[in-house]
Amino acid sequence: MSIVSLAHGQVPNPQKAPGALKAERCGPGTCTITVNVLNCNEPSGVRIDKPLVRFDDSALIVWKIDSAGQAFEEIGVRIAGDDPSEPVFQIQPASLPNEFRILNRNSVMGEFDYRYTLQIKGCKPIEGWIRNVAL
Repeated sequence: MSIVSLAHGQVPNPQKAPGALKAERCGPGTCTITVNVLNCNEPSGVRIDKPLVRFDDSALIVWKIDSAGQAFEEIGVRIAGDDPSEPVFQIQPASLPNEFRILNRNSVMGEFDYRYTLQIKGCKPIEGWIRNVAL
């Protein structure tokens, strides 16, 4: 299932992660990003431990909320800049409401940043970044 939109055949949207963020390498295999919900009503009340992750290979990305009683929306992560006709990112089944899983195929040659938005029930959306490097 594709989770974002581009016209057929386009390369990813030319986005750039904020320069202040340091990319943390993740993968291959599984990359877990921990989400901490302190207060859904505060601008900084939801935090992610890796605001910018870099992938050099394909990997399963697992966002995991470590705060009791919190759950993702049905589409818990939305990624901007993917091509739905040949998606780089594909939603995978998750058995727990506090986890959301996406397969990052990292299949577009080059280096691209993708902005994503976390959707947690009752909370304001929070953004993070994925950097794919496929050379």
